[in-house]
Amino acid sequence: MDNTYNNNGNNDSSMSRTSSKHDIEKLINPSFEGEVDHRTHEPITDDTEISDDQMDTGKIKSMASNREAARRSRKRKQAHLAALEEHVEQLRRQTSSTVETLRAKIKVAEDLVASHSSSSSLLGFEQQVEQLRGEYEALRAKNIINHNDKKEAEPCNDSSMNRTSSEHDIEKLINQTVEAMNIRKIRRVVLINRESARRSRMRKQAYLTSLRQQEEQLRREALSTLETLRAKVKEAEDLATWHSLRSTVSNFVHNNNGFEQQVEQLREDYEALRAKVNPTEDMDASGSLTSRISYNLDNNTGSWVPWSTCSWSARDRSNKDDLDSF
Repeated sequence: MDNTYNNNGNNDSSMSRTSSKHDIEKLINPSFEGEVDHRTHEPITDDTEISDDQMDTGKIKSMASNREAARRSRKRKQAHLAALEEHVEQLRRQTSSTVETLRAKIKVAEDLVASHSSSSSLLGFEQQVEQLRGEYEALRAKNIINHNDKKEAEPCNDSSMNRTSSEHDIEKLINQTVEAMNIRKIRRVVLINRESARRSRMRKQAYLTSLRQQEEQLRREALSTLETLRAKVKEAEDLATWHSLRSTVSNFVHNNNGFEQQVEQLREDYEALRAKVNPTEDMDASGSLTSRISYNLDNNTGSWVPWSTCSWSARDRSNKDDLDSF
């Protein structure tokens, strides 16, 4: 009886412990239906229940507390991971905005270099690049400070270490990208400067060629203008000579007209003087002349006597000379 009672008591105590264990498991995990054998992965029945020596209440409580702690740790880690993801997304947005700003400023610098293509513009571009690097370093330092503050406020775990490594990787990638962009931009600027210098040389050569062509054309025009000027000068000289000859001829004609007037005046004076001569002398001269003419006619009938063979007196000879002169 005593043994039976003891056995019954032990069974009751084991059953109570089992029921309490089941209740604890249901409290921890509502989907718990019973313990499972680790070897067969089957629910443990009343026949396969763990003995009192293998299971005690302290162990069950410690397991329950461990599970609860693990659940809380998982929740904290999930919340921390969500915060980290949000912070990383914010950093990505800031980085993308910074990169866009850098690209816009680099584009402006490229346009400035392409338009001016001078050392001063290249120096300004380098200054802008240095300024952008300074802004990037300041933003990076700010992000690092924020990260350190959050790191001090948050517990140290594997996710924070992963976050730090990922941030370092992102910063390294950004630095490499910026350096590659700077190298590409510098190469592009060098190529643009070379192309600009080549085009400038071509423009200068074309300008020199056009100047030489204009020089040849102006030289030909000057020669033709000089020939035309010489022809005009010769024509002007001929015209001046002709005008001088014409004036000389007109003066000569005018002088001849005056000479004729003088001759007419002399004739009139001669006639007036002749009219004033003594009438007796005229009569003697006319009588001797007529008698001589009649004598010649009588003696030389039928023959012609030249005018020059006639005998003249001094008076008649002077009259004859006057008549011959007229």
